[in-house]
Amino acid sequence: MPKELVLSIVFLGIFLLAFVWGLIDTSVLSNLLFLVVAVACVIGHVVTAHLAYNQFKNVTEPETVKEDDEDDRKEKRSGDGFDD
Repeated sequence: MPKELVLSIVFLGIFLLAFVWGLIDTSVLSNLLFLVVAVACVIGHVVTAHLAYNQFKNVTEPETVKEDDEDDRKEKRSGDGFDD
């Protein structure tokens, strides 16, 4: 498992614990530290989930040979429109 995915799951778990704790004990909601931790966990989860998704997308995205051939042909052609 990539470390970004693990961190994302940890941030989500901490946020869910804070959310459940806030539902059970409403007096903790007035504590500023509690709210800062919850917001930091949400932001951390979003960022690490995005990083994990990009890493997964780059690993699973197939590279086609056809795209490389098209780039080579564009470079070989002259600017006048005629191929020599």
